[in-house]
Amino acid sequence: MAKKFLMMKNSVFLELWKSFRTKLLCTKKKYRYVHLMVNDKFSAPFVTFINEHFDARKHCFIFYNSNSKFVIPTQYENVVVCQLQSIDINLQKVKKIFIHSLSATAVNWFYDNKSLLKRCYWIVWGYDIYGPENEQSRFVKENVKAVITNFDKTTYLNKYHKDKTIYELPFYPSVVSKKYLDSAIKNPAPITVQINNSADGSTLEMLDILAKFSSKNLRITTILSYAQTQFNEEIIKKGTELFGDKFFAVTDYLEPEEYANHIKNIDILILNQSRQQGVGNIRCNLYLGHKVYIRSEITTYRGFINKGYKIFDSNKIKNMNFEEFIYMDKNDAHNNQRLLQSYFDDSELVASWRYFLKI
Repeated sequence: MAKKFLMMKNSVFLELWKSFRTKLLCTKKKYRYVHLMVNDKFSAPFVTFINEHFDARKHCFIFYNSNSKFVIPTQYENVVVCQLQSIDINLQKVKKIFIHSLSATAVNWFYDNKSLLKRCYWIVWGYDIYGPENEQSRFVKENVKAVITNFDKTTYLNKYHKDKTIYELPFYPSVVSKKYLDSAIKNPAPITVQINNSADGSTLEMLDILAKFSSKNLRITTILSYAQTQFNEEIIKKGTELFGDKFFAVTDYLEPEEYANHIKNIDILILNQSRQQGVGNIRCNLYLGHKVYIRSEITTYRGFINKGYKIFDSNKIKNMNFEEFIYMDKNDAHNNQRLLQSYFDDSELVASWRYFLKI
């Protein structure tokens, strides 16, 4: 009984300390920039990037969803884990609040703390601009000070505030670093095609489209370790039926170095989802000279083409023969690689964040 009471007491003390430390971080210290973080694969590399390239004393990172398989970088003094309800932001000191993905939890909190929105910059992840809408989420999305996105400017303007300030600049370092990509080993193997960057119902459609190539010397793979994992069993069943031992599903989360080796051995990436996602995967594959297909109606397709990259329309695969499907001009591949040099050496990303912090 005494042991149970002591555990409860320690738990209460821990929660009180978390709350106090958060308030201390946000009010007592002179942080100018608060980052509200959803714990995902992008988060820890981003914290490291900011702390290495900018003045860490000015940045506070608040993780409000600790229940995740990804490790929160608590080795940094400016990182705290807590519930949003315990945050007390002193607007006399905080200049900007960066919302890294507008989760439902964040939407509800900002709806109850509307005065903060005038200093909020919403960094769009994808699902948070395409997902279900309600009165609270619409209000928050329309009343943030500005929106930061890679490719969804038109999507925002069509759905929300017509006069909103929107910045279309890169904002996250690659989870898979240039060092990992350069050192990864390319194994001699059949042509490898990856469908989508995560579990998704659209993978089933693409498996059917590619079935006409099942007798060719290729290998089909897909990532099923996160996202719409309710489709996993159906995807594995169909992939095995159509391609036999040429089909391989990645069901475990791969660490960045492992994923770099996985990507190195891909020849063709097909993103068949109905919305913008997989931007990191696109960049990694383009950097390695791979052929990338995206549905032409998706914002990432037009966005990459407008920046000079060679991207292919996945809608056209059903009418292609095998030679057309696999062919990639070497000059186009080299141009894609050249365009990505500044992204992977962080110079483009540092310039973006200098701009965000200055405006």
